[in-house]
Amino acid sequence: MQNPWHFYKRPGKYQVTLTVSDVYGSSDTLTKIVTINPIPNARFTWTLSSGRSVQFQPVDSNPITNYSWNFGDGDFSNSMQPKHVYGKDGNYMVNLKAENGACWQMYSGSFVITSPLPTQKAFFSFSGKCTGTNTSFSDLSPISPDSITAWQWDFGDGTGSSAHNPQHAFSKPGTYLVQLKVLTLNGTIDSITKSVTINPLPDAGFTTKVDSKTMFFNAVDSVGPWYIWTFGDGFGSYYKWGYHTFYNYGVYNLTLAVKDSNGCINVHSDSVEIKAPVVVTGIENITVGNSLLKIFPNPVLDKAQITLETENDAVIDIKAFDLTGHLVSTIATGFESKGSHSYIWDAGSDHLSQGMYILKVRVGEAEVSRQMIKL
Repeated sequence: MQNPWHFYKRPGKYQVTLTVSDVYGSSDTLTKIVTINPIPNARFTWTLSSGRSVQFQPVDSNPITNYSWNFGDGDFSNSMQPKHVYGKDGNYMVNLKAENGACWQMYSGSFVITSPLPTQKAFFSFSGKCTGTNTSFSDLSPISPDSITAWQWDFGDGTGSSAHNPQHAFSKPGTYLVQLKVLTLNGTIDSITKSVTINPLPDAGFTTKVDSKTMFFNAVDSVGPWYIWTFGDGFGSYYKWGYHTFYNYGVYNLTLAVKDSNGCINVHSDSVEIKAPVVVTGIENITVGNSLLKIFPNPVLDKAQITLETENDAVIDIKAFDLTGHLVSTIATGFESKGSHSYIWDAGSDHLSQGMYILKVRVGEAEVSRQMIKL
């Protein structure tokens, strides 16, 4: 099989050999060492303690290098042995993603929290941790909202809210102490304070360099890992850097959206102009025997005008060749009487690529060659 796949049952280093044979009986062999890493064990246990506090313990810490806990109530942790306090009773599904740098495994466990919080009445969760975008706060106080007469939120940046479940956009990255106070019908007040980390937005800036119709692009941000480019001509890219060729000249609006590992997104737009090349408009006068040859313009974008003034009747031959000597265009051939004659080399209709070509002009026994540049 040309492109096989194989399931290794055990970790280790394996010697993989590829032998390729052709129809003529020749063959070649390549051997590489393939390292198969062990899958980390993501299983864990938990212990319910007083109140709604739960202690989590991974079964195996070797060779795990990173822990990602999802406690099922909107809170997360990267600790090895986290302790978490739930805000209210209920069924919770906890997920642990264990990584060892090369492989990862996910394990889930569910349990029921029935222990009441003896004193704390205020509790909340939040989602959205990016600068300039809304962070949503949800009141999860373990009493009926009908028993609460007022909510007082302090977002830790000099602003607050009295809404039940407010949203707030932090203007700067950093860690903020957010406090929720609840006032109940019987006049009691309870509060809770949490640290909320707001991440900076990724840098969505980019640089471009234009060469003819080709634009080279590069995102300033080196982390990513998600990049979405739109080039303003119906095309785009998902790479950090690369190049793109436009079909037409003009001004195009470029947009880059960058999403980092925290889920924060930033967008930047700019324009790039694809300019048509400046065509040299001088007329080149060339002598071919007793005849005068004029070529205009050179370089040529689409069409070049060739004028030939002969002093005598003559057989003429005008052809264009590429640098390998291959004939790419027959412009004129045959008998011409004495006088002035004009011809058009339609390089655009010949679908010639940019580059150097050789124009050969024969008048009778005389012949000249000229280099022509196709833009």
